[in-house]
Amino acid sequence: MKWLFRAVLLVVFGWAAWAMWPNESRRIRKGIEQLAAAVSFSPRDGNLARLASIEATMSHFTADAEIQVDTAGFAARTLSGAEEIREVVGLSRRADDGIQVEVFDIVVTLGPGPDEASAALTATARSGGTELVAAQEFVFRMRKVDRRWQIQRIQAVRTLQK
Repeated sequence: MKWLFRAVLLVVFGWAAWAMWPNESRRIRKGIEQLAAAVSFSPRDGNLARLASIEATMSHFTADAEIQVDTAGFAARTLSGAEEIREVVGLSRRADDGIQVEVFDIVVTLGPGPDEASAALTATARSGGTELVAAQEFVFRMRKVDRRWQIQRIQAVRTLQK
């Protein structure tokens, strides 16, 4: 009976250690999920909450970040630098219905250097909580800055089109 107790105790401590000290892939996934939460907002959010969400969003980007969007139905556009990204994020907060962003199927690849990684994922955006506005695959290029993973580049993945 003692061996069963010891085995259960070992499993519990092993799980606790695994949960308390996440590896780099889990840190990156968690950061991307936090970004999706920061980008999302409700029409009931006040100005201070919207300002805080803009700052939370921007904390996930490097100063020289770049976002390339080339999705069907929209003109191709590249946002370069944190200030241009901040401006567009701020303008998005003017939407009356709010926006809900979710990320799925995050696949993280570490390397080639110790402070570099990439993540492939699918993101969806809903307006007003009901209607699907967009679903798109993205590749994030990440860089570790001051022991924190930040986004250096986001690129939309072109899917098959007519």
